[in-house]
Amino acid sequence: MMPKRRRTRAQDRAYRIATERRQNHAARQRAQVLTQTAAATDTHGPPPDPNDDPPPF
Repeated sequence: MMPKRRRTRAQDRAYRIATERRQNHAARQRAQVLTQTAAATDTHGPPPDPNDDPPPF
């Protein structure tokens, strides 16, 4: 005897689509947070010394 379906194919498809959308949304949120924190903490080293002259040649 075949097992009975708990949900229709349409319900199963809608559930899978909703799950994928939730996962995509969460991934976009994580990427956005990482981008924002990287931009906030991104430095290009200390500022140059104003009295730093190039060596004489």
